[in-house]
Amino acid sequence: MIGVLSAWALQVGLNALGATSRDLILDVTPAAQQPTADAYYARLSDLASLAGFLLGALDVPSWRWLAWTSGGQMRKLAWIVVVVLFVLVSVTCVAVSERSGTGATEESVAGRRQTMGLAQRWSALWHTWRSMPVQVRRICYVQALTWSALYPFSFEA
Repeated sequence: MIGVLSAWALQVGLNALGATSRDLILDVTPAAQQPTADAYYARLSDLASLAGFLLGALDVPSWRWLAWTSGGQMRKLAWIVVVVLFVLVSVTCVAVSERSGTGATEESVAGRRQTMGLAQRWSALWHTWRSMPVQVRRICYVQALTWSALYPFSFEA
């Protein structure tokens, strides 16, 4: 049970990281360059998946520079991924400055966030869900149902 919950938490965390990476394409890249940036994101994501697959085929536990970690292949691969993600996300945080397209300053957005309680946030989320266009809501349903249907296959594969 702990393993399933841990894998689920990891999947949610990685999806959140991927979503913010895709959001940066919208927030930082000029509109004319967004298709190119999205294509590069897809290529690099596929390259990272391929690298992970190839690393899984190697004998990672025998690498001397990972001797300080305990465990077998999966734990050592997890350490590699954690370090690489930490470095890449840190570089992104330092190098990219996000700007709001609405003209709102960071201080005004942060002030609104701090004044909202938990109940108000859930209420705002519910209101947003109910007021979104039907087509967008259908896409959300398809995404959620597809994810829930395909999620068990990640344990079987």
